[in-house]
Amino acid sequence: MFLSFVYLFTTNKVSELIRNFDYFVGFGILIFSVFNFSYIPYSLGIDTGNVKIIGVFFFLLLIFHVYTEPKQFKVKYNRFEKLFFFFLILFFTISLIVNFKDFLNADGLFKIITIIGAAYFWIFFFSKRMLSSPRLMNFVINFIFWVGLLSGLYGFFTILYPQVNSLNPIPGTAVSFYQHPNAAAFIYNFSVPCAIYRLIKNKGKVFSSFLIILSLFFMLVNLLFTYSRSGIVVVFLGILMFLYFNYKKTFVFILLILPIIYATLISGFTSSKGLLTLLGRYELLYTSLEIFKSSKLGLYFGFGTYSITDIFDSFRQSLGIRDSHNYPHNFLIYFTLQFGLFTAITFFILLFYIISRGVKSFFLKKNSLEFALAVCIVVPTTLQALMEDFVLFPEFYLFHFYLIFIGVIFHYIKVYKLNAVSN
Repeated sequence: MFLSFVYLFTTNKVSELIRNFDYFVGFGILIFSVFNFSYIPYSLGIDTGNVKIIGVFFFLLLIFHVYTEPKQFKVKYNRFEKLFFFFLILFFTISLIVNFKDFLNADGLFKIITIIGAAYFWIFFFSKRMLSSPRLMNFVINFIFWVGLLSGLYGFFTILYPQVNSLNPIPGTAVSFYQHPNAAAFIYNFSVPCAIYRLIKNKGKVFSSFLIILSLFFMLVNLLFTYSRSGIVVVFLGILMFLYFNYKKTFVFILLILPIIYATLISGFTSSKGLLTLLGRYELLYTSLEIFKSSKLGLYFGFGTYSITDIFDSFRQSLGIRDSHNYPHNFLIYFTLQFGLFTAITFFILLFYIISRGVKSFFLKKNSLEFALAVCIVVPTTLQALMEDFVLFPEFYLFHFYLIFIGVIFHYIKVYKLNAVSN
């Protein structure tokens, strides 16, 4: 990204630089969010929870779009959407006012800027531009595919040579270049559906299809060796959904032999962690309930996006909870802890509204392959978020990839559905 800036500036193509400023910054954010979840920042002594750089990027984007957003990208909302967007903004603003102390800390301030900037840019601008620009859509899909493939290739080295990633807490797992095997598993939520999308698009091209199938093999084997139960389940759910969309006969066949596949290939990976981690999850949920009980104001308007980490740690230690995590591993509860019950109810009604309309259209109508890809990413990732809440961490790539494809579903239904369905 930096070299592209230098090239365009030194060759006097400043107009090109200005016209593509949002794309440069947007992909800079995506690259940095992947970097932030890797073990490299730890090895360099950098704060891996650092959201400041991403916050600065989004601050620049917000200023840029105030003056440059084209009028043709306006969207007409129905009454239901207008009403719930109004209440979401209202309750979110009240939550920020109640927890104004988060603005006094740099990390808290930039985290809030990132959340606001990401919601606007990815959902209401970038995803819509993706649907109207096949070139941009393919670039994003290829970017995610290559991140997943590189993760899979490097993951084999971390299985065979655990010392190449000194942070690997479980030697012998496919941690790849991430901080934890679960962090490695998350990328396959996105890259595996993108690989299947490319495979369908390459129908009839034997050699390129073979390479994509080989890439899928690397990614799926690495997924299994992360031993991430939720990751394995949701990625295979995404695969089944894509098969249903494009290869219904294959879908029926796989569905019939699925018990055999699970018993012979998958069960050993999903059952390896035992019940101890489930007990830890229960303890974290119990901690969350105690936090809610401690303050009615906090219950209704949240405890802050930054402050909740220290509050959660304090309660966890006072309750004698052995699990060391400072978040509840459930995005419904974690979102409510941050922003309160009123904001959470409004937000999740809107989220359910978008996803349910997407799922209904996915199963009942003929839609574009790009729309199917978005549904096959968003639905499994949302289900996984009930067990892993990293989708709410704006410093990491899950948050940004998820919002992009939420936006694709939303705008496809509102703007592009009639044209796509008629084809």
